[in-house]
Amino acid sequence: MNDFDEGNAARAESVGAGRKTRKPPTIFYVDDNPRALRMLTSVLEGCGYKVVTAGAAREALERMEQNTFDLILLAYRLPRMIWFKVAWGLKRRSPGSPVILISGHTLWKPEELTHVDAFVGRGATLDSLLNKIRALIGRQEISSALLQRLIRKAE
Repeated sequence: MNDFDEGNAARAESVGAGRKTRKPPTIFYVDDNPRALRMLTSVLEGCGYKVVTAGAAREALERMEQNTFDLILLAYRLPRMIWFKVAWGLKRRSPGSPVILISGHTLWKPEELTHVDAFVGRGATLDSLLNKIRALIGRQEISSALLQRLIRKAE
């Protein structure tokens, strides 16, 4: 690299440093229905989200060991006992990541929703799901920003 190239690279870095580029929020979508997984993943990516998927409970827990996510979508189609364990395991591994349960069932006992932050059931529209996603990710971003400010003030 010559002096001219180094100067241009330095200018490009300083211009880029003034702008904050935000990475897209990452959503972890767990569903054992491959068709639903493909369709909703495509919609979410079209909305600007990065989507990581898992088609089984074990796969979901393994992916949580390797990554952090801004939000988790969990389909109820997983067998009932399994999804409770998955929801608990996901919350345990990433307590700050909101979990949205997607299900065609509408009757849930309160204790069944302990590890779930929001629920999207039968009759819900795609817009209502996207609104819940935006609200929960926005709430998480605000919490992170407040925490960072408090840490800076404490230092």
